[in-house]
Amino acid sequence: VAGTISGTNSLCSSNTGTTLTLGGSVGTIQWQSSSDWTAATPTWTAVTGATATTLSTGALSASTAYRAVVTSGVCSSATTATTVVTVSQPSVAGTISGTNGLCTPNTGSTLTLTGSTGSIVWQKATVTGTTVGTYAAVTGATATTLATGALTATTAFRAVVTSGVCSSVSTSDYIVTVSPVSVAGT
Repeated sequence: VAGTISGTNSLCSSNTGTTLTLGGSVGTIQWQSSSDWTAATPTWTAVTGATATTLSTGALSASTAYRAVVTSGVCSSATTATTVVTVSQPSVAGTISGTNGLCTPNTGSTLTLTGSTGSIVWQKATVTGTTVGTYAAVTGATATTLATGALTATTAFRAVVTSGVCSSVSTSDYIVTVSPVSVAGT
């Protein structure tokens, strides 16, 4: 009986690895790993000395698949389902660019985030003097570009970027200054 593998299956690239556990198996165990498990004919390599119900993978720099081959006596071997430990690259915030000065009334600005790694959530906050207020997520804004819509006051924007299970990082504040319309006077 092959059994079932359990354990953490998501890591950030700076890691010490994970421990996989095989439960419900009957027979002797040989763990195997593969870096090309999605290929038509993947290559599986026996993990040296890995014959216990638990496997410490050690630090992983790339996503790796694991399985266990279980043999009971002279019976045919049984193989578990494949478990993939996904390794994410560190989050990279990137840089925001776009128009940062507007007059009222306006139709807003389009901001662009470049050089980021990970999923994006745009946030905005009101600016009072030189103080940036509390950031709140911009609903549905997860693309590399953000159309701010019409702005009536100076507003700060930033992007929070998260790569897999790696820690989130934020860009620097990007402030779009909104000026009142010029009035000539008398």
